Amino acid sequence: MSGSLTAEAETASGRAPEPDGCKRLEVEFPPLTAQGFDANFKSSDEYIDTNVQLAISAAKKLRDAGWKRIHVIVPDKGEFNRSYRMFRGAIENTEGVVTMGALVLWNLELDTLRSDLGLFGFPSKDLQYRFLSTFKPVFYIRPREYSKSIAAPPYVVNYSGCLFRSYPGPWQCMLNESGGQMVSVAERQERFNLGELKEELLTAMGLNTEAPGSALSFLRRGYKTSTWWEDARDKEQYGDWRT
Repeated sequence: MSGSLTAEAETASGRAPEPDGCKRLEVEFPPLTAQGFDANFKSSDEYIDTNVQLAISAAKKLRDAGWKRIHVIVPDKGEFNRSYRMFRGAIENTEGVVTMGALVLWNLELDTLRSDLGLFGFPSKDLQYRFLSTFKPVFYIRPREYSKSIAAPPYVVNYSGCLFRSYPGPWQCMLNESGGQMVSVAERQERFNLGELKEELLTAMGLNTEAPGSALSFLRRGYKTSTWWEDARDKEQYGDWRT
């Protein structure tokens, strides 16, 4: 679990600024290390320490923007004790920043948490339906890497991209072009699932060549292209996480 920032904020009027009235916000981007974004970090301590520093910096910006109370947290008591010893001075010298609360989730990898719900020893899927579905993603980056076999050289084409959202903008499927440039190839107001992201990237590259409904198309895509929480519209109590 990463280090996280949870902020409960109040302005001088007693109310926090809220996008579209949503009080629970999600920020998600690739694992952050001292070297920047990286899917592979040396240790969980390095990951948590870097993200706690990020959380404190973000808390200062929220305070300067008029938020009255901001709370910085980490996932469990052991990590809290360690982080508080390391960053106590920074926290105590930041007026308006305290240690516990709930509003903004930073890098909690909610999709990973959702995948465990309902398994033995984990909360039931109801946690998604009644609580996690209330968090609106306001900044979200989820990188993905794929490959596809073709009949001509080079026979295997590797491609990558990400699912991206910066509120209040739409959800976007971003293709990684040569040189590292990311370009949007599809966008809409409702969140794409990862199966849809893959299809949009394939189409943008001209690799989506199987006829819809054909045997080849079925073999490539498989039976399921979405998760149980993406399909459970009739059970979830809120749709904020989709928009």
